[in-house]
Amino acid sequence: MRAVRLREFGPPGVMSWVDAPEPTRGPDEVSIAVEAIGVNFADTMVRRGEYRRDQPLSFTPGFEVAGRVIEGPADGPAPGARVAAFTNNGGGYAETVVAPRDQVCTVPEDVTSTVAVTLLISGVLRLAL
Repeated sequence: MRAVRLREFGPPGVMSWVDAPEPTRGPDEVSIAVEAIGVNFADTMVRRGEYRRDQPLSFTPGFEVAGRVIEGPADGPAPGARVAAFTNNGGGYAETVVAPRDQVCTVPEDVTSTVAVTLLISGVLRLAL
Protein backbone atom coordinates (compact mmCIF):
# COMPACT_ATOMS: atom_id res chain seq x y z
CA MET A 1 0.00 0.00 0.00
CA ARG A 2 1.13 3.56 -0.67
CA ALA A 3 0.61 6.41 1.77
CA VAL A 4 1.76 9.99 2.17
CA ARG A 5 4.10 10.42 5.10
CA LEU A 6 4.93 13.62 6.94
CA ARG A 7 8.39 13.41 8.55
CA GLU A 8 8.70 17.09 9.48
CA PHE A 9 6.37 20.07 9.69
CA GLY A 10 6.38 22.66 6.92
CA PRO A 11 5.18 23.41 3.37
CA PRO A 12 3.64 20.78 1.07
CA GLY A 13 7.09 19.56 0.04
CA VAL A 14 7.61 17.90 3.45
CA MET A 15 5.13 15.19 2.43
CA SER A 16 6.26 12.19 0.40
CA TRP A 17 4.84 8.91 -0.87
CA VAL A 18 6.06 5.79 0.97
CA ASP A 19 5.30 2.10 1.02
CA ALA A 20 3.34 1.38 4.19
CA PRO A 21 1.72 -1.67 5.78
CA GLU A 22 -2.01 -2.19 5.31
CA PRO A 23 -3.87 -0.88 8.37
CA THR A 24 -5.28 -3.48 10.74
CA ARG A 25 -9.06 -3.35 11.22
CA GLY A 26 -10.49 -3.69 14.71
CA PRO A 27 -13.88 -5.34 15.43
CA ASP A 28 -15.87 -2.07 15.25
CA GLU A 29 -13.97 -0.57 12.34
CA VAL A 30 -14.41 -0.43 8.58
CA SER A 31 -11.56 -0.94 6.10
CA ILE A 32 -11.93 1.34 3.06
CA ALA A 33 -10.24 1.45 -0.36
CA VAL A 34 -9.74 5.20 -0.77
CA GLU A 35 -10.97 6.93 -3.93
CA ALA A 36 -10.83 10.57 -2.74
CA ILE A 37 -9.43 12.49 0.22
CA GLY A 38 -10.48 15.76 1.74
CA VAL A 39 -7.96 18.56 2.05
CA ASN A 40 -9.18 21.39 4.25
CA PHE A 41 -7.66 24.11 6.39
CA ALA A 42 -7.13 21.79 9.37
CA ASP A 43 -5.05 19.49 7.15
CA THR A 44 -2.77 22.36 6.15
CA MET A 45 -2.42 23.41 9.79
CA VAL A 46 -1.47 19.85 10.81
CA ARG A 47 1.14 19.77 8.05
CA ARG A 48 2.64 23.02 9.34
CA GLY A 49 2.59 21.82 12.97
CA GLU A 50 0.02 24.45 14.00
CA TYR A 51 -2.88 22.14 14.89
CA ARG A 52 -2.98 18.92 16.90
CA ARG A 53 0.46 19.68 18.25
CA ASP A 54 0.44 16.28 19.97
CA GLN A 55 0.71 14.60 16.56
CA PRO A 56 3.99 12.67 16.47
CA LEU A 57 6.26 12.61 13.45
CA SER A 58 6.26 10.56 11.21
CA PHE A 59 2.58 10.14 10.38
CA THR A 60 0.09 10.04 7.53
CA PRO A 61 -2.18 13.11 7.51
CA GLY A 62 -5.78 13.31 6.30
CA PHE A 63 -9.02 13.17 8.28
CA GLU A 64 -11.68 12.49 5.66
CA VAL A 65 -11.94 9.98 2.85
CA ALA A 66 -14.44 8.49 0.43
CA GLY A 67 -14.19 5.10 -1.23
CA ARG A 68 -15.48 1.53 -1.12
CA VAL A 69 -15.72 -0.82 1.83
CA ILE A 70 -13.22 -3.66 1.81
CA GLU A 71 -14.33 -5.23 5.09
CA GLY A 72 -16.27 -4.25 8.18
CA PRO A 73 -18.44 -5.43 11.05
CA ALA A 74 -21.65 -7.34 10.31
CA ASP A 75 -23.78 -4.31 11.26
CA GLY A 76 -21.79 -1.97 9.01
CA PRO A 77 -21.90 -1.23 5.30
CA ALA A 78 -21.34 -4.29 3.10
CA PRO A 79 -18.12 -4.88 1.18
CA GLY A 80 -18.19 -2.83 -2.03
CA ALA A 81 -20.52 -0.18 -0.56
CA ARG A 82 -19.61 3.43 -1.28
CA VAL A 83 -18.84 5.36 1.89
CA ALA A 84 -17.36 8.54 3.30
CA ALA A 85 -15.53 8.45 6.62
CA PHE A 86 -13.87 10.61 9.23
CA THR A 87 -10.57 9.06 10.31
CA ASN A 88 -10.27 10.67 13.78
CA ASN A 89 -6.46 10.50 14.03
CA GLY A 90 -5.44 11.08 10.43
CA GLY A 91 -4.22 8.42 8.03
CA GLY A 92 -6.48 9.46 5.16
CA TYR A 93 -3.71 10.20 2.65
CA ALA A 94 -3.36 6.49 1.85
CA GLU A 95 -4.69 3.85 -0.50
CA THR A 96 -6.45 2.03 2.37
CA VAL A 97 -7.74 3.39 5.67
CA VAL A 98 -9.53 2.06 8.71
CA ALA A 99 -12.23 4.18 10.35
CA PRO A 100 -14.54 3.65 13.34
CA ARG A 101 -17.94 2.27 12.25
CA ASP A 102 -19.75 5.23 13.82
CA GLN A 103 -17.67 7.64 11.68
CA VAL A 104 -18.63 5.99 8.36
CA CYS A 105 -21.68 6.89 6.28
CA THR A 106 -22.93 5.37 3.04
CA VAL A 107 -22.85 7.41 -0.17
CA PRO A 108 -25.40 7.09 -2.99
CA GLU A 109 -23.98 5.74 -6.26
CA ASP A 110 -24.88 8.96 -8.12
CA VAL A 111 -22.69 11.10 -5.81
CA THR A 112 -19.02 11.09 -6.81
CA SER A 113 -16.36 10.33 -4.21
CA THR A 114 -14.90 13.83 -4.59
CA VAL A 115 -18.28 15.40 -3.83
CA ALA A 116 -18.94 12.99 -0.95
CA VAL A 117 -15.64 13.73 0.77
CA THR A 118 -16.19 17.47 0.35
CA LEU A 119 -19.56 17.26 2.05
CA LEU A 120 -18.30 15.20 4.97
CA ILE A 121 -16.61 17.96 6.99
CA SER A 122 -16.66 21.19 5.00
CA GLY A 123 -20.30 20.79 3.99
CA VAL A 124 -21.46 19.96 7.53
CA LEU A 125 -19.56 22.94 8.96
CA ARG A 126 -21.18 25.26 6.43
CA LEU A 127 -24.62 23.96 7.37
CA ALA A 128 -23.87 24.61 11.04
CA LEU A 129 -22.85 28.23 10.45
